[in-house]
Amino acid sequence: MSKKRILVVCMAAAIGGGYAWFSNQSQAPEWVFQTTQVDTGRIESVVATAGTLEAVSTVTVGAEISGRIDHIHADYNSVVSRGDLLAQIDDRSIVAKLRQAEADLALSEAAVEKSKASLLEQEANYTFRIRETRRLKELTEKGHTTDSEYERAQSEQSMAEARIALAKAEISRSEAELQKRQAALDEAQLDLERTRIYSPVDGVILERIVEEGQTVNANQSTPELFIIAEDMRRMQIEADVDEADIGQVQEGQSVRFTVDSYPSRTYQGEVEQVRLAATVASSVVTYTTIISVDNSDLSLYPGMTSNVDIIIGQQPSALRVPNSALRFSAPRELQSQQQRQPVNLPEELFESEEQKQQVQAMFASAQKEAMSLRREQNRQSGPAGGAMGGAGASDQRSPRIDRSELVAVLGEERTVEVMRFMRARRGGRGRNGSDIWVLRKGEPRRLRIQTGLSDERYTEILSDALENGEEIIISARQEQS
Repeated sequence: MSKKRILVVCMAAAIGGGYAWFSNQSQAPEWVFQTTQVDTGRIESVVATAGTLEAVSTVTVGAEISGRIDHIHADYNSVVSRGDLLAQIDDRSIVAKLRQAEADLALSEAAVEKSKASLLEQEANYTFRIRETRRLKELTEKGHTTDSEYERAQSEQSMAEARIALAKAEISRSEAELQKRQAALDEAQLDLERTRIYSPVDGVILERIVEEGQTVNANQSTPELFIIAEDMRRMQIEADVDEADIGQVQEGQSVRFTVDSYPSRTYQGEVEQVRLAATVASSVVTYTTIISVDNSDLSLYPGMTSNVDIIIGQQPSALRVPNSALRFSAPRELQSQQQRQPVNLPEELFESEEQKQQVQAMFASAQKEAMSLRREQNRQSGPAGGAMGGAGASDQRSPRIDRSELVAVLGEERTVEVMRFMRARRGGRGRNGSDIWVLRKGEPRRLRIQTGLSDERYTEILSDALENGEEIIISARQEQS
């Protein structure tokens, strides 16, 4: 091929390549952002759970004796007062036992009286024997009677004294028997009282467990007859709170809940107690939380299922952003673009233009080093390093310089101001720190902000890096121009 033809081919290739390069440049993709705005509004952070309504206190009324239920004087939903008659057990056998006990007591009382009379008789006989013994002793000394007569008198005196002791023992036995019969009578009277079942409290009967004619047996276990709820105007919810949320729940927090019976009505309550004992079911750990409820209108019933929101915190006028803005993860290309943006420091931070230029140079140098380090890390991690993912640890870093270098140029006071500005530029740091992307003058910028309360739609912003009305990026894509 001639040199002339080769030259023509090369020129054609160059012209084609140039045309393709200019064509690609004119079709370079541009970033298109979907944004929302920072605004102010109400944020309410809640722990959602469910629970069951219960009476604050319930009393189970049982029977202490066995027998057939003769009459029932109260039914379901009956409002009762303390001392009201609820039911009566057949008392005929108890009355018979009571009469037998009364008769036995009367016999015992007569036996005691008889024993006391016998004692008086023996004491009188003993007194006589003492006088007789003295008389015979005098006669024996004078020789008017024999010694055997005197000795017999002494023996009879000793026997009379022993009979007094026996009479006293009989009185003690009779009195003990009397006490026994009195106890049997008291028990029979108590059993007769127990045949009448009275309400121990003021309240409402939730359950009636027995029917008239039914026989209850108190010998095996205490039979349950009624369940009474005290003061239905005050109720409580037993809510199961997940272990992930229980750390936020405290006594005194406000509660909002609904029940299926009144889906359009919202009730109020208050956390009264957080029980420390855990409940484990199917590897799920929950803690019982007691919520006190006002039921003045008696619209709530025991056993109702309640859908509970425990209010952890609320702000009526918080600076907030949609949660979608915090979930946004910028593409790698956009993050690299952010890192290449120079740090622009306000002139009021410096005494002179020379100071500003020196500090700007420090930050530019630090920024260049950070970008070099990031490129080296990306090169080592290879293509799989996350082209579609968020930034790595190095991508998150803002340019940093040594504090002592700033102090040497600016002095301590202005160094503090510059560092405060840089913290505000990053949006502050904290355990609730999050990254967010803003659109300022048409350019995307990443800020690190400190967040507060959060609900299903919004998150509170605690940092001063954002202002009300500022545009927040929630999605980004590239389009051909």
